Amino acid sequence: TAPRTVAVKVIHQESARLTCSTIDVVPSTPGEENEWLIDQLLAEAALAAGGEAAVAFRGRRRWVRSFERVRLAEGGGSRLVPGAAYLITDGVHGGGAALAELLVRTFDARVALVVPPQFPPPERWDGWEGLPAVPPGADVIGAAVKRLSGLSGEERERLLLVRTAPGDLSQIRALGPLQGVFHTAGAFTGGLIQLKTPEALRAAVDPVAEGAEAWLAALAAAPQPPAFVLLTSSTLAYTGGLGQLDIAAAGAFLDAVARRQASPAADNGPFTVAAHWDPYQWDGWLIAAAAAGGAVGVQPEELQKSLAAFGVPAGRSGEALRRLLAAPLPQVVVAARDLPALIAEADAVTAESLFAQIAPHRGEKAGRPAGLSTPYTEPRDERESRLAALWEELFGIAPLGVEDSFLELGGHSLLAIQMVTQIRSRFDADLPVTALFEAPTIAELSKLIGRALGEESEEDLAALLALVEGLSPEEAERKLAEMGATL
Repeated sequence: TAPRTVAVKVIHQESARLTCSTIDVVPSTPGEENEWLIDQLLAEAALAAGGEAAVAFRGRRRWVRSFERVRLAEGGGSRLVPGAAYLITDGVHGGGAALAELLVRTFDARVALVVPPQFPPPERWDGWEGLPAVPPGADVIGAAVKRLSGLSGEERERLLLVRTAPGDLSQIRALGPLQGVFHTAGAFTGGLIQLKTPEALRAAVDPVAEGAEAWLAALAAAPQPPAFVLLTSSTLAYTGGLGQLDIAAAGAFLDAVARRQASPAADNGPFTVAAHWDPYQWDGWLIAAAAAGGAVGVQPEELQKSLAAFGVPAGRSGEALRRLLAAPLPQVVVAARDLPALIAEADAVTAESLFAQIAPHRGEKAGRPAGLSTPYTEPRDERESRLAALWEELFGIAPLGVEDSFLELGGHSLLAIQMVTQIRSRFDADLPVTALFEAPTIAELSKLIGRALGEESEEDLAALLALVEGLSPEEAERKLAEMGATL
């Protein structure tokens, strides 16, 4: 239920009109009186709008989540041992590079880094210096390359780059027995729920979940299991965040895995802890990723400014890591700021509040941007004129032509949802929220609206004639029948 818990929070943040919560109930014993539980569930439903997003019932006791501030001791006893061997399951995303640098430089460790499939690992470390190209959109990977290339030659000798399937320890045995394993989060794309498909969400979350299970199973079966497994997550697992469903759900799953491993019913395996880091920890690993890839409704410059103000150096995060690995806690949130305040801050940023920031421009509009790839083309009919007026209103730019691209003008997912909402209202056309990405110009969008309204354009008729041309009357009738048309 953990991913569902964070999902209901993100859903409410992205659409304040939707109220949802999750209630965890243990199945009752047959014959047991349940009327009180039915009444309680009905009461929870009535309170859902302003109540807890997650509630659990055990017998007649009602449980809600709370947090306790803990200051970890400075003393020794940490499972982080100098000179030992460690595995990082993603060497470039999720703070993996910062962690590798810390282990090598501060703890004289030997470290195996698993390199993601999309990044071709060099045969020798010399290949990391002066790397000719980084995959498109992989600015975070480029930052990792820069960080790891800054290590000295002697330090690089203690690093082993491998590309292997989750749970495959065969290439890592050269390091000797592992002292610890860090399951670092992979790359997340973010994005509003309305623009996500089940397949896209699973593609983001499954590698983290399946990878954690595969590594834990392999390590439990190893002749000499490590002393610990640290599951790296983010405070987004508790705060949620606009456009952050995938990383929040992945973190919630890792949280549940850590609790399961700590339960008395679990087999004796390595100590497992889920560490939920404030995105500003580790030199702002998550904020830096958002700044590189773009965040919903937020400009990269704003993210960089907040990173400069709140970023926590990797060395300070490393000291927190050393201390938490000396503690017996299976779940830890590491944040330099107050966690309830972080949750309240995330709850305050909703789709509605961002819509207000990008509200229609009623005053003077900016001129047409220079350097657009298309020349200005004026509207050719009433629908294109009305669409052009809508675009100019929402972008605050005039004039805009029917061949201008939504994406080239700076359109993003929030603006797309707002625009589609306006189209549904003004044109009575039920378009999907992905319409602006499938038909990114006014001309294409006008045709899409026409099809949604059941209109046949000249292009549609021409295509239909081309399809049936050359067919016999019987073949043409059969083909048109298959298409739902009649002669």
